[in-house]
Amino acid sequence: MNKLREVTLYTNFNCNLRCKMCYMNGVSRQNNRYSFEKKNYKMSFDFFKNAIDQFLKLNPKCSFWFMGGEPLLHEDIISMVAYIKKHGESFIDINTNGTFLKDKGQSLIDKGVDSLTVSLDGFDSETCDEVRGKGVYDMVVPEVRRLVEYKKRNNINMIININYTLVSSNYLSASKMLDLCGSLGVDNFYIDLPAFISYEDGAQTQKIYSEMFNIQMESWKGQLMSEVYEAIDKDRLIEQFEKIYSADKAFGFDMVPHGCSPAEIGTYFGREWENKINGSLCTKINYRTTLLPDGGIAPCTLYHDLVFGNLYESSFEDIWNGEKYQLFRKALSSSLFPGCKRCCDLLDEHDELSFGS
Repeated sequence: MNKLREVTLYTNFNCNLRCKMCYMNGVSRQNNRYSFEKKNYKMSFDFFKNAIDQFLKLNPKCSFWFMGGEPLLHEDIISMVAYIKKHGESFIDINTNGTFLKDKGQSLIDKGVDSLTVSLDGFDSETCDEVRGKGVYDMVVPEVRRLVEYKKRNNINMIININYTLVSSNYLSASKMLDLCGSLGVDNFYIDLPAFISYEDGAQTQKIYSEMFNIQMESWKGQLMSEVYEAIDKDRLIEQFEKIYSADKAFGFDMVPHGCSPAEIGTYFGREWENKINGSLCTKINYRTTLLPDGGIAPCTLYHDLVFGNLYESSFEDIWNGEKYQLFRKALSSSLFPGCKRCCDLLDEHDELSFGS
């Protein structure tokens, strides 16, 4: 039984930042033809409401995860959160770069958002701004502090998280984020290892999807970003995570990939990881889907041109239970595709990864 539990919402692709490791707007953004060509696409509020109604019909407790682009750039983001809260019993997370929290953060909390996950890739302005752009740290950190104080002062039951993507320029100071998160009073600190792909694996995956679905999927090229991680030293990376894992923390901590030891994290950027991940399976295709700004329904959060239908043309229920989705689930029930090895959706399962032998 494939019961819908989670929906990733891309209400818009546009973003005001150019974070280096972003597969849509970073150093490799022009390789991702789909996202680059549709960067100005934006979902209308009327269409959004219709889509949410369809999701909630299948599961009134379905969770929604706003992604981007930058979701807070959408002029209807506050109304979107309010609509979901009015019509469902849903958990809502918004993943934001934080640069619009001054204008919209408090209103989102007041409308009932359950989780704000703020991306911040450095413990100080020099480190963070190298990844995200000049002035970002000084713009975001005070607003995170203000919102933490606001929700505590008003006894509001929601969580505020910091998300840190590890790249060559910030990995040696990852452990210093613990002091920052502690001083801010956030609920959780997450570390993501970057989602990237080799040209060989991407081309093989594109060939598979072409043969299975007659879809020319090229969005994997947005993950060709060796320049953002190639200077990472395995041993020094392990040292950082040993410090992080052993430190006392006044907040929750997790990372993607989930459930890995420092030694296993040290293999992530090499072939050793690819051997280790063999035997793991993706279960999210059975309960999670992605809605794109143009109405497309994609089974994978990272590959926006692998689309199995469009809500402007078909109902979600028909797409979810349709032939392409069923074929895709069957194919992934026994093994991963080459392009799955460092997929953030695969690796953030909230169970220990079951590594192949």
